[in-house]
Amino acid sequence: MALYFAKIGRCFNMTIDRATREDLEAILQLQYLAYQSEAELFGTQDIPPLKQTLDEVVREYEEGIILRMTDEQNRIIGSVRAKEQDGTVYIGKLMVHPEYRRRGLGSALLTEIEKWYPGKRYELFTRTRSVDNIRLYRKMGYTPFRQEAVTDELVFDYLEKRKPFQCCESLAKPKYYLCRRYFPELPIERNWFGELIREVIAVDGALFPKEEQTVLTEEQAMTIEIEDGDQVLRVLRVPGEKESSDIPAIAAQTVEGFEFCGYDLADSWVSAILNCGSFVEGDYYSKAFDYRELNEFGLIPDYQSAVRISRKLREEYPGEEHVYCDVFAIWRRINAI
Repeated sequence: MALYFAKIGRCFNMTIDRATREDLEAILQLQYLAYQSEAELFGTQDIPPLKQTLDEVVREYEEGIILRMTDEQNRIIGSVRAKEQDGTVYIGKLMVHPEYRRRGLGSALLTEIEKWYPGKRYELFTRTRSVDNIRLYRKMGYTPFRQEAVTDELVFDYLEKRKPFQCCESLAKPKYYLCRRYFPELPIERNWFGELIREVIAVDGALFPKEEQTVLTEEQAMTIEIEDGDQVLRVLRVPGEKESSDIPAIAAQTVEGFEFCGYDLADSWVSAILNCGSFVEGDYYSKAFDYRELNEFGLIPDYQSAVRISRKLREEYPGEEHVYCDVFAIWRRINAI
């Protein structure tokens, strides 16, 4: 890919393509140079990018893709690398020569590496102190989803960019689960459940452990015999970043044998609505919503409110664990009620 960028009042030709094995030594030398700014930020040369060996770069080359960016004299002035595993593309070592920074070259490299893995989930990380990196990643559509503290001084932000939501595709593939029913003990074991919640239904791996769930086909979900204390749930991920006018109508549609219960907000493990005490500011409210808005199952009753709360959580609790959630519509088989 050839692009043109401004350089001291004129244009220069810049090319991004796949690196060859012969490029790896030059890319490693560029890495040693480009990461000096990170070393200065932390006051030490003892950081992994400055300690990496050529053999390690060769191994990354063999296991994934390394791109190179070259200027008009065919000098390597930028690079990025990535590897796919289980549907996620892990991106790392995004670097630009110090003399060529702040000209959009990092964005161009990130855009190009994504093209090599279309339609995937992308993940990368950077130090929390690396403000410029985080600003770039956010501009490119990445959102933080967790932090990892190595020491008090060394904290990493992990960011992700998900595959754009395809409404028709997802709506064609709801998931069905057989799991136990969950009734809060009295007195209420968590004050953020509220007094009006008689039974909890949620997409939550703590309240409903995955090892205690059985994934069903649609036919099994309709015909399986349900024992006392069990239930069959129909779960559908729906757009949360951008509101879709189609979703309320979808929830209102009759799904034979099922009753619509409401919407949950959850990441891969925890429900931000029912099982995240760090959002609790008082008996019944957080900065993002009032827990008395929830229905008898502890779910958000309407889609517009789910989108509003999802956005508000991101605004009020930036960087907080479990705040970057998907929106899930949940139905339950009627004869379990």
